[in-house]
Amino acid sequence: MTVTESVVGLYDDGPSRLSPGRGGGVETEAASRFRSGPPPEPRHAIVVFLLHLLLVVVVVFFFFSPCNAIPSHRPACLHSARQPQPLPLPKSPTAPAPCFFDLGTRTGAGLDSQILGFRPSRRFHHPSAPRKPNESMRLLVVTVIGVMLGFFIGISFPAVSITKLHFPSSIVSYIEDKNSALTAQAILNHAWTAARNAKGNDTESSSDTAMKIYVPTNPRGAESLAPGIVVPESDFHPRRLWGNPDEDLPFKPKYLVTFTVGISQKENINRAVKKFSDNFAILLFHYDGRVSEWDEFEWSKRAIHVSVRRQAKWWYAKRFLHPDIVASYEYIFIWDEDLGVEHFNAEKYIKLVKKYQLEISQPGLEPDRGLTWQMTKRRGDHQVHKETEERPGWCTDPHLPPCAAFVEIMAPVFSRDAWRCVWHMIQNDLIHGWGLDFALRRCVDPAHEKIGVVDSQWIVHQVVPSLGNQGQSEHGRAPWEGVRERCRKEWGIFQTRIAEAEKSYYEMMGVPPPNVTFVH
Repeated sequence: MTVTESVVGLYDDGPSRLSPGRGGGVETEAASRFRSGPPPEPRHAIVVFLLHLLLVVVVVFFFFSPCNAIPSHRPACLHSARQPQPLPLPKSPTAPAPCFFDLGTRTGAGLDSQILGFRPSRRFHHPSAPRKPNESMRLLVVTVIGVMLGFFIGISFPAVSITKLHFPSSIVSYIEDKNSALTAQAILNHAWTAARNAKGNDTESSSDTAMKIYVPTNPRGAESLAPGIVVPESDFHPRRLWGNPDEDLPFKPKYLVTFTVGISQKENINRAVKKFSDNFAILLFHYDGRVSEWDEFEWSKRAIHVSVRRQAKWWYAKRFLHPDIVASYEYIFIWDEDLGVEHFNAEKYIKLVKKYQLEISQPGLEPDRGLTWQMTKRRGDHQVHKETEERPGWCTDPHLPPCAAFVEIMAPVFSRDAWRCVWHMIQNDLIHGWGLDFALRRCVDPAHEKIGVVDSQWIVHQVVPSLGNQGQSEHGRAPWEGVRERCRKEWGIFQTRIAEAEKSYYEMMGVPPPNVTFVH
């Protein structure tokens, strides 16, 4: 294949067939099609005609000598590349004088001037009818107007393809190689297409940039979306597979309660769930993988079940209780499975939390069972308490844990805003949550006013080490011993991370860190 045939192949949209070309050569069907050109579409006929007309006007003005512009004076204009021939003397004084080169003063007979040598640096003119000063300017103006008019007509009809235009053969013949199968028409077509494509790409690029959406206040990764379509939050409300979406939820729960459960505590959880009204969505985290057994309870069919074997409560919380997922709930209960709720009512509890403006809270604990801290001990003469007296040396400040701003991690209740902060403080690899209770104060201010214990709605910690049985026996120790050891390790790791993070922050800010002693 020749280079010419390769170029023609670029324009061919199908298999090429060879046909006789000019000069006895061979040209492809594609080249032949470009030579003749497809007939213009009817709706573009007027545009094609106007472009042809403008092209002819430009050619006429450029290729015809201005000497013919005055019909009454038709001098014999000489080509600059030829040697001028002697011109005949005028037959009468009234006959028009010939066009000649003005090389000096004319003689009476004019013969000497006609036979003088050719000097192309001199301008020729008609002796009796000199060119008007504005004739060249008129020619230039007409040419420019014609070019501009043709340009504006062309851009006004972008659907017109140059392949549907036929340039005059007198022009094409000058730029066409008679030995080439690629016609001048095809070359012009290609040049025009490239120019229009370049212009179109620039226009599209600037248009795309202007029309692109970018909203920096959208959630990270959603900046290219219009704000009206962004839904950054979700919920645990089940939806139907049919019907109108607006009718899926005749009633939306206002609060969320979660339990981390095993099948051995099924009855205890059943009693606990009954203490929560329909205002609460129920979410169960199954650490033993047994889910179907819970279907004997009617409420279980409406609950959300998440099952991952051998995980702790805070592992589930970090992965399934993202603040944007639980944003539709005013309060979030994150409870253990071994809690007695005989003296507890969830609706009354919410009223007290709102009354005392508690952002983080827990029910008071029955004092005779499972009590670790004085702060969480129920007081019979209070509805709510926010501080206490601990054993000597345990509190460096009466407004700091464990004497105030403190609840345990077995049954905490968080407001929506407080949980958003706490969730970010939970570590991915520290799944037991030990030490978290001492750090909750960092998420509310003032902590000793926003964290408290609700005494009039209390619970009993039954201390059932069911999660300990999910551990693994090592070195002759019981499974629960390994779990307890892991809990203590996590407490130390968490305290170290908090201290180092705050130290780095204060150093960066150039402020000395506060002197706070933690209980281990």
